[in-house]
Amino acid sequence: MYQRPDGLWTAQVTLPNGKRKTKYGKSQKLVRDWLHEQQNSVRQGAWTDSASVTVKDFLERYRSDVVAHTLRPKTQETYNIIISNHLIPALGKVRLAALRPDHLQSLYSEKLTGGYSRRTVVYIHAVMHKALTHAVKWGLVVRNVADAVEVPRPEKKPPELLTEGQARAFLEAVKEHSLYSLYVTAITTGMRKGEILGLRWSDVNLDAGIIQVNQVALSVYKKGTILSEPKTEKSRRSIDLPTITVEALKQHKLKQDVIRASRSKWADNDLVFPTKNGTPIGSRNIYKYFQEALEKAGLPKVTFHSLRHLHSTLLLIAGIHPKIVQERLGHSRIDITMDIYSHVIPGMQKPAAATMDKVLGTAPAATTA
Repeated sequence: MYQRPDGLWTAQVTLPNGKRKTKYGKSQKLVRDWLHEQQNSVRQGAWTDSASVTVKDFLERYRSDVVAHTLRPKTQETYNIIISNHLIPALGKVRLAALRPDHLQSLYSEKLTGGYSRRTVVYIHAVMHKALTHAVKWGLVVRNVADAVEVPRPEKKPPELLTEGQARAFLEAVKEHSLYSLYVTAITTGMRKGEILGLRWSDVNLDAGIIQVNQVALSVYKKGTILSEPKTEKSRRSIDLPTITVEALKQHKLKQDVIRASRSKWADNDLVFPTKNGTPIGSRNIYKYFQEALEKAGLPKVTFHSLRHLHSTLLLIAGIHPKIVQERLGHSRIDITMDIYSHVIPGMQKPAAATMDKVLGTAPAATTA
């Protein structure tokens, strides 16, 4: 390390592959710290000579080598959007080796100030952290700087739900609608929208009253709706059906058989809820039809996913064990179920206390001599 005639401090280290890395700076301490860091990296075998690689270069490689081959189509779409719309525009020109925690912290702050939700920032951080984990594995950087960043906690809000009475009113209002049985299935099974749209008749046993979840329909940008396997093993599950659902599906099958017989072209995907041509229904179309049905019934606007929350909430309030609810929903762990539906727990306290009185009896009042 030495100081040049122009006052700049200079440090240089020779890497095991014979290449040299050089650092310039006005601060002697800054340059000395860099030199010590490089020397320690060489001793630990964690050195890298990829000083010219930019964040954009790395993310493009990560996208083509990892994202495109290891993630599910819908997850790929999310990663690509975050990389293209958030990470590359903000950090693409920064050299990967020079990326610091404060670069990421500033990005997150800008997003929040710009009106993006905390949840969006959490997604941005998750993608960057996952990408930098590979950068460390590939020897492009020594550490994952995303580990040193404070990430905002997403706001937890109880899901907006229809009440039990509103749910009954909704089903009554759509009784003659072509998607009536789909709505009944959603409310009475808690299945995800993609699971319902990917459901096949071969996975439905109406005699036994059981549905097997073995396939999902995913809407992917530029690819349309594709059929895929469930995300996790826990998502593969059996769901017992109530009588109202069995009867609705029986009537739906009879109507579908008539439609199939009248069509000269029918895409035989064995889907329970296809279009009039047998092809998968797009997720956005279901959202549109659902919102129109809510408006026609004079009910508040809620998301289709809220029907899944409604199913779970009704079961928990009715005293169904959370483990059973977890299995019906396909959550990988019971703590996920309890965390999502923590808003239901306070309302279950009084019945729990009453149960203790019923089991143990109310203690007699103490008497005084």
